[in-house]
Amino acid sequence: MIKFKHYRINHIRPLRLFYKVNIFIAFLFFNLFIVNARELFPSEKPHFEANFEHHYNQILTNFRSLRFLAKDHQLLHQNINQSIKEKNPHYINTFNQLLAEYYNHQENYKLLIELYDETINNPVYEHSISYVLLLNRFYHFFYLHNINNECDRILEKIRSIIPHLDDKEAIYAESIADYLVGLRVKGNTIDVKQKNITRSIENIENVQRFFSEIDFSLMLAHRYNHLAISYVNIDNNHAITMFKKALRYTGNDDLRLRIAILSNINYLHNLTDQADKGLIYGLEGEKLCLNHNFKTNTYNKIICNLSDSYRLMGNEEKMLEYKKNCDNEILVFQSKGEQLTENIKKYLNSNERKVNKTFFGRNMYYIIGGALGIIFILVIIPLLRTRKTKITSG
Repeated sequence: MIKFKHYRINHIRPLRLFYKVNIFIAFLFFNLFIVNARELFPSEKPHFEANFEHHYNQILTNFRSLRFLAKDHQLLHQNINQSIKEKNPHYINTFNQLLAEYYNHQENYKLLIELYDETINNPVYEHSISYVLLLNRFYHFFYLHNINNECDRILEKIRSIIPHLDDKEAIYAESIADYLVGLRVKGNTIDVKQKNITRSIENIENVQRFFSEIDFSLMLAHRYNHLAISYVNIDNNHAITMFKKALRYTGNDDLRLRIAILSNINYLHNLTDQADKGLIYGLEGEKLCLNHNFKTNTYNKIICNLSDSYRLMGNEEKMLEYKKNCDNEILVFQSKGEQLTENIKKYLNSNERKVNKTFFGRNMYYIIGGALGIIFILVIIPLLRTRKTKITSG
């Protein structure tokens, strides 16, 4: 006779299993959040607001992916106004970074210069990383237009702020300063100082926990892109390696940067008699530009590099097709570029006059007050003393 064991149905065990599964899922989500979260810098902590941070990341993501729309512009201004209303200096600076980028993209240089003037002359939350990052945006604008006197002014300002920052913020600010020192435009070429860029990379790696994974990768991408430029015509194969490293760090998180790096790789492969390889990168860059209606100087360079690739590969038909577009784009851009630089310098000069006028106006009361004080000391007081003496002696 076979005996069967009797099993009691346990209604508690399925519930325990349910709770364990949910706890495990919650644990996974928690770890996922921690991986993608970042530690806040000391100057950020007192002013952090989740809603502001969410909107900032939303606008920044759309800008990087070339999907910046009218609604993003509206949301940006709403957050600037709200941060001013709430007197939140960190987010005033943070959203102004995006506003500066937006004005630059729209080529509205008059408003950009006005924002720069307000930033440099009337700083908000000066001893903070958010202010340094705002100055950093303006530096890149002036550096690309070869306006070195303003670059020097910004760099000097950043250097003066660093001693007032927390240790970790100071390391990050030093990284920014080194990166900026390492970049200068000389004529039609970019002068890159390898030592400064390398030190900048080392410094941001020391404060990696303060950045999201995407932001950290993009900072490295920018730096490796410029480090690669420093090897062009010195060690082109190493330059290609650096450009491809920058491309891996970029991914698809910043299409502007990706397009620029693709153009650089195309150009370098052409120089090293690997036009067939360069063509792949150039065509990807062209596709991204056309898909996102991104007709900039970078697009012009891609068209010209592709023309050169086809020439080196012996495809005359394609070479002539791209060369025609290349010649047209270059003529348009050179004329436009010269006019833009001239306009920027004009805005700067008129802005300086405005600043001097404003400075004089603001200090007029002090000047008049000082003059009256001197008159009082030199004229009125001696008269009173003389009068007092006459009365006493009588």
